Amino acid sequence: MSGGVRGGAGDPLSLLNSRCRRRLCVGAHGSNVCSCPEPAERDLPGEPRMENYVSANDESRERLGALVERLTDDDLALELGAGWTVGAVLAHLAFWDQRGLSLLARKSHAGIGPSPIDADAVNDAGRPLLRRPPPAAVRDLLLDSAVAIDAAIAQLPPSPVVDIREHATHLHLGRAIHRNVHFDEIEARVGERKRDRRCASSERGARASQG
Repeated sequence: MSGGVRGGAGDPLSLLNSRCRRRLCVGAHGSNVCSCPEPAERDLPGEPRMENYVSANDESRERLGALVERLTDDDLALELGAGWTVGAVLAHLAFWDQRGLSLLARKSHAGIGPSPIDADAVNDAGRPLLRRPPPAAVRDLLLDSAVAIDAAIAQLPPSPVVDIREHATHLHLGRAIHRNVHFDEIEARVGERKRDRRCASSERGARASQG
C-alpha cells in the first residue's frame, strides 16, 4: 500500500496490516465502518520495532495531508455506504486518535491498564454525529489529531511501550494501519465517481454530436 507499513510478507507489521485489511472495513456491505478499529498488536508473532511504527505513522500522516488537500467539500459529502460519508469516516479516524491520546494522558497518573470497548457499538452510535461537522472542521480535527497522537507515540520511552504491548489497552502504536485502510477506500470511491462523471460527460457529448 502506498504510504503503508514497510517490511516483507513475514514482517510483523506487514502481517498486522494484512490481517487488519481482512477484518477492518465493512463499508457498503455492512452496518459498521470498522469491526477492528485498533488491531491487536500483542497477538502478532515477533516484536515490531518502535522505529517502524514511527516511520509508518509518519508516512501515513503525510498521505493523510495530501489526501485532505485533494478532497473537495463535495468529496467529503460522498456516500460510502451503510450511512457513512467520506467526511464521517475521516472524523471517525480522528475520534480513534483522540481516544488514544486520552489513554496516553491517563497513563501519567493511572498507569497502563485495560480499556475495553465495544467498537461496533461505538461506531454505530457515532455515525450520525460524525456526519454533522462541516468540512473545514473535519479537516482540522483529522490533521490535528494525527499530528498529536503520532508525536505522543514517538516520544514514548521504552517502558510504556512494553506496557502498552503487554496489556489489553486498546491503544495501538501502529496508527498507519487503520488510516491506510480507510484512505484506500476513500481514494477508490472518489476515483470511481470521477470515472462515472467522465463517462457521463462523454455520453452527453456523443449524443449532442449525433443530434
